[in-house]
Amino acid sequence: MSTVSYGKFTIEIPVKVKLFIDGEEVPSSKGRTFTRENPARFDQTIAIIEEASTDDLNRAVDLAREVFDKDKYGWVMNYRQRVRVLYKTAEIIREEADRIAVTVALENGMPIRQARAHVLASAEIFEFYAGLADKVYGDSIVLSNGNVSLIFKEPVGVVAAVSPWNFPMTQAAEEDSAGSGCGLYRGLEASQLYPNECHGDLQGIG
Repeated sequence: MSTVSYGKFTIEIPVKVKLFIDGEEVPSSKGRTFTRENPARFDQTIAIIEEASTDDLNRAVDLAREVFDKDKYGWVMNYRQRVRVLYKTAEIIREEADRIAVTVALENGMPIRQARAHVLASAEIFEFYAGLADKVYGDSIVLSNGNVSLIFKEPVGVVAAVSPWNFPMTQAAEEDSAGSGCGLYRGLEASQLYPNECHGDLQGIG
């Protein structure tokens, strides 16, 4: 173990990143890991990440499907809960922005100032979709024969999302907050280059 310091924040490396399934950090079912190197110093390992197997993926999807079908936590029907959770996630990200920015700078290679802006932008995304979560309306259309067609908008189920390598935290925030705001349950596969950033998003909303 060694440490990396940016200003008042010090991070012990390598960081060990587990899988995040059903609100808990768990190891890979196959016991496999891979490493992430500092883009500024390729001889420095900054993270050891659990590698998800097909079994892990299937378990995550099956659990999400079960929770969705039973509306176990009231997520599907209770839009007020979704609003509160999304706003709370944004609040946590803002409170931890400086610490998360250090992780982004170390993992992504961004200058610390740009990294912090990146982190705060993801908080703004959660706030944006929190504001929309209680405004997903249906519609009614009067047809030519005088009948009325009613349109209901409702979540369709479990969605799998893949976060790209560029601006991974804001991209993950878009996928997480937009789907969550509509009542979907989602599985997120983070870019293997920047697993820590997306992991933080999931912990916030999970």
